[in-house]
Amino acid sequence: MTITKEQIKERFDSLPKDIKEAISSVDTTNKIMDIAKKYDIQIDEISELVDEVGLVMLGFTHPNDFISNLKRRLGVGKELAEILSREINSEIFIKIKESLRQISERPATIIKPQPVLIPSEEYDREKILREVKNPLGEEKNDDIKNINEEVDIIKQKLTQSVKLPMVEEKKEIDLYREPIEE
Repeated sequence: MTITKEQIKERFDSLPKDIKEAISSVDTTNKIMDIAKKYDIQIDEISELVDEVGLVMLGFTHPNDFISNLKRRLGVGKELAEILSREINSEIFIKIKESLRQISERPATIIKPQPVLIPSEEYDREKILREVKNPLGEEKNDDIKNINEEVDIIKQKLTQSVKLPMVEEKKEIDLYREPIEE
């Protein structure tokens, strides 16, 4: 999901006061950094963690999706994602819990896709049926038949018994060894 700066500003302006303060607070950033250090989160992953916390606080991400998003964005296991979620919840989200609940319950804007209309003069029922019955086309079906015939020949050759020619072993004489009596 791509979010523009305008969307962020618009959403931030509509937030309750306590969430605005939490987002702008240096204390929030420090708490996230402390949690990240505590669990050895890498520098590049810390920015992903901060972004995900911000998306929840702005209401772009539902709090129920927080753990799965942490798993995906940080590339961590479920256990670590749950631990991080609990820590962030107890340090940051708990203070703004009611406001988060209000913004996460806002109805989402749903954009219905517009149906694609096919002009009637381009609609050829027979052509569509041929394509459905033979999606690869006639020449591709011929190629497939040829390949199947070749596979059958290969199977036949592989299942036949094979006679190997008799090869006579030559014994080389090792001048440095004593002869073995047979």
